[in-house]
Amino acid sequence: MFNHLFFGGALPRLVALLLAGALGGCSILANDGDEKAQEALALIEQRRIAEARLAIAEAIEANDENPDYYLVSAQIEMVADAPVNAFVAYNNALALDSANRNALMGVARVALEIGRVGESQRAVERLLSLEPNNSDALVIQGFLQFVRKDYEEARDTARRIQQITPRDEAGTILLVRSQIMLDETDDALAELARWEDSYGVTESSARTRLEIGRFRGDAEAMERAFAFLLDNQADDNELGIDYANFLFKRGDRAGAAAEILAVLNRAPEGSDQPRRALSLVREYDGEPALVGALAEQVADLRPAVNKELARLFTDAGLFDPAAALLDRASGFDASATRAWLSYRSGNAQEARRIVSDVLDKDPDNCTALVVAAQLALAEERHGDAVRYGQRSSAQCDTEEQAWTVTALAYSAKGDAANARRVFRQGIEAIPQDTAMTASYTSWLLDRGATREAISAARKLTRRAPALQSAWRLYADVCDAALRPCAGRAQEGLKEAQVTYGIDLKPGERTAPGLFGRLARR
Repeated sequence: MFNHLFFGGALPRLVALLLAGALGGCSILANDGDEKAQEALALIEQRRIAEARLAIAEAIEANDENPDYYLVSAQIEMVADAPVNAFVAYNNALALDSANRNALMGVARVALEIGRVGESQRAVERLLSLEPNNSDALVIQGFLQFVRKDYEEARDTARRIQQITPRDEAGTILLVRSQIMLDETDDALAELARWEDSYGVTESSARTRLEIGRFRGDAEAMERAFAFLLDNQADDNELGIDYANFLFKRGDRAGAAAEILAVLNRAPEGSDQPRRALSLVREYDGEPALVGALAEQVADLRPAVNKELARLFTDAGLFDPAAALLDRASGFDASATRAWLSYRSGNAQEARRIVSDVLDKDPDNCTALVVAAQLALAEERHGDAVRYGQRSSAQCDTEEQAWTVTALAYSAKGDAANARRVFRQGIEAIPQDTAMTASYTSWLLDRGATREAISAARKLTRRAPALQSAWRLYADVCDAALRPCAGRAQEGLKEAQVTYGIDLKPGERTAPGLFGRLARR
């Protein structure tokens, strides 16, 4: 059963078929190209991607009319998490053999993964014309129907899959999700229970229960699903961030802080997971002393993580914990964060000295540029403040302070038009950042632009309906503007408090596969 798109983790089925020498009737012959193809397969198993690519390129150069080689190339690209490259390779195989089942399956699932739904549909239709009872193809067909909101068709396809392959877990999950969307909740839960009674609770069934619980606002069901998944997927940081958000909304600050600290310890270098995890603390725990106390017990946090925590504590006014963390950090980013700490704690002279040193060696350091802009603004050097702020926002467009200090510098110069432009650019760059919108609405209210301020706050709640701070800001702006929209803001806040999920980015689709968010019709 193929599982890359829907379940993940296992070696793709095609690679296993190739290793077994059973490529849908297409044998790999004993020639130089085939030796390189076999070498590429061995390298895939070892996750030696660059060498595997080189080996299969040599095989294709020796014989560019063997579709099997392009199938191997596609699988290398899938293991390398390069689905667009894989899509090209699968299509190259199809160009040589239009009835190749493995190539059709590859196009069907990879096209779906990269959003080329029409090509996925055509490939799966062709495959089903050749093999009407191919359950893998039927799963993709059912999911395409689900994506189109043809829930009755998806349900019927899922039942057909169950008839062909009763133990097909993907078919069961497709059936359950379709039934949920058709308001057949009791049937869906009974179907899921039958599966688990027969085959046990699995990661797939638990993730399905998690999304059903999220969709229904059933916190107890979500807690049970989280417990199972975290026991079996302890290193899944995305799950950990999701769980921390859930715990904060349930009022369990200690549990949420412990989960965030675990994510910080596990996050790979260069990942944005620490930043996203700590954004939850900013959202739910304005005085993060609890996380600070936990962090002080951990001596092996990476320098980059210490820097992120130090910035968080500095912004919350916890200067001593921030300084202690920075004592364990090194590098230009840590030095720039020390400058931020000095500036926020009132030591402008020390901040200026550190910033000068950092920018001399790292002229594009975002945090140092922000501090330089803040210092220039405080000293009424508005042109310098604009220049430093613009450089910072150009380097790090998710840095709220960069946008805000630039806009305020323009405003101080008497250039309201450019101030408004920069504020709006900042909001478009970080559309779900409450602090960014709060800075803009405050500036608008100071100028009597109440209608524009209300519109900006309301837009934030549409872009981030689960964000409680967004609704609080909307209520505050309504009150400040003496408008009657505060009641609607309070209603939205109540809904957000029991919406157990982190908002998708504007325009972002749920993850392709059978475990994406269930969206209300």
